Amino acid sequence: MAAQPEQIERYTAGEPARVPLARRPMRPGDWLYLVLQILLVAAVELTDDLAHALIPHANRAAGLANALRVSSFESAHGLWVEPGIQSYFAQSHHLLGLPLGWDQVSMVVNALYGQGHVLFTVIFAVWVFVRRPELFTFLRNIFLLTNAVAVLLYEIYPLAPPRLTMGLLYQQRPYHFLDSVFGGGGVKLGFNQYAAMPSVHVAWALIVGLTVAWAARPLAARLLGLAYPVLMTLAVIISGNHYVLDALGAVVVVSLAAALSVLYAWWQLEAASLSAVMGRLALQR
Repeated sequence: MAAQPEQIERYTAGEPARVPLARRPMRPGDWLYLVLQILLVAAVELTDDLAHALIPHANRAAGLANALRVSSFESAHGLWVEPGIQSYFAQSHHLLGLPLGWDQVSMVVNALYGQGHVLFTVIFAVWVFVRRPELFTFLRNIFLLTNAVAVLLYEIYPLAPPRLTMGLLYQQRPYHFLDSVFGGGGVKLGFNQYAAMPSVHVAWALIVGLTVAWAARPLAARLLGLAYPVLMTLAVIISGNHYVLDALGAVVVVSLAAALSVLYAWWQLEAASLSAVMGRLALQR
């Protein structure tokens, strides 16, 4: 059931309650606030990328060694499926009578991994800010904590992506991953290349997709929300950028970030019980 007007208040950190943006015209200051919040979230990871751009390969040896450990762990536990997935899509197939090869697959995967990751997240932020403003700060906190925990793990446990790792074995044979995103040359900005665990692409897709599946009204949008994290997981594996464990790590990090955000909302709202906070959030669906 939709929340009644008196049930809806905008949750903001340390700010007095304001009229939800959906109930009044957007003002220039609102858009500036949105841009600043997006930059704040992005700055957490970009700061780490900048630091490693200034001192490239400082974590290379540890990242490559950890990559071999991850592949061995996955192999021992039946999770080493990344080479098989990439090999399948690297071969030629037919879809609806049309040829489907690596060129076509990599084009779609690269678009989702590169442009889609940023574009869909920004569109999501605008949608929440305008249509679900009561959830905006709560979700902003989840993104911030997700990025902060991810950067901390990058420094504690540097991990080379499959595309940069040599010495991998698949079915007792050497296997080298194709690099669909960065293997074509062109301009490459400096960033932390040994930051595969967890996958922030999958983490952001989980936040976006599950929120859309929960808060959107149209059934088609909710189904797309559920599909988005699955498609992003496939994209990061097919492109050789992440392991299955990186995607599972993203689930753990997002779950932790969500739990901490709920606890912060509980403290900030001075609610009588944690269930009251959860109920309040549920009313804003």
